[in-house]
Amino acid sequence: MEKIFTVVEVPKSKKVNIGTFYLAGEADIWWNTIKHKWQELELTWAKFTEELRAQFYPVMLQRQKEKEFMELKMTGSMTILQYASKFTELSRFAPEIVASERMKMRRFEEGLAFYIRNQLAGQPIKTYQELYEWAAEVERIKSELRVLNPVNLKRKWNDRGASSNIMASKKPTISSVKSSTTGPPEPCRKCSRMNHHTSECRIGTNQCVWCGSTDHLITACLKRLRAVEKGVAKPLAPLRQVPAPPRPPAVGRAYIMNRKEAANSSTVITGTFFSKFYAFFCST
Repeated sequence: MEKIFTVVEVPKSKKVNIGTFYLAGEADIWWNTIKHKWQELELTWAKFTEELRAQFYPVMLQRQKEKEFMELKMTGSMTILQYASKFTELSRFAPEIVASERMKMRRFEEGLAFYIRNQLAGQPIKTYQELYEWAAEVERIKSELRVLNPVNLKRKWNDRGASSNIMASKKPTISSVKSSTTGPPEPCRKCSRMNHHTSECRIGTNQCVWCGSTDHLITACLKRLRAVEKGVAKPLAPLRQVPAPPRPPAVGRAYIMNRKEAANSSTVITGTFFSKFYAFFCST
């Protein structure tokens, strides 16, 4: 209706009469019901359109449509044509969001699929129409690639996000490069375990082997006792009593001396057994 008024150059005083003439259905019934209250008042075209929207587009519905416009995105199998059509339909419920060309472009781009936005990044786009044509071209290329190579398309596009994540996961980390160049870790030279280096081993130190405390040994470690109670650790094996090695038998020693040496020694005992001989007993 506004287009007709502009082309025909209808004066403001005639817009209400001409506009109400084209009303039909429920709108015509509504106008015939309320037009009598405007007979004595001056009804402008702006006031008429305001009353019309309030009747057929209440505030609750306007807010609902505005929220729908703000959350509009390309989802599922929605094409760029369907998205643009829905965008245009709902944009009239949020005129302040699309007040300028730049604001309209920003909102339109926010709802595009990620693979399209990724291709549009950095492009010198200046108008809404140009933005729509670029987006439609990206969608067309993707459709052609799907026909040519349906197997690798998902890997290549996948909203242009998954492929980059896969490539990032394939990049070797510093730790993996270091481990591949240095080879497998060497076992501890004290306990032969692989979870620490020899310099970190607590065996042979004044630290508890379990918790590292210097206040007690592993046999008195409360943390390990609690772990044993919970079944996390195994109890210590009882100490084996290793018998002391047998002492070697004493080897007897004999000393030979003559009668004169025996007479001069105070530690020599002389006597007659079966035959006469001299013996020396060493007490050391």
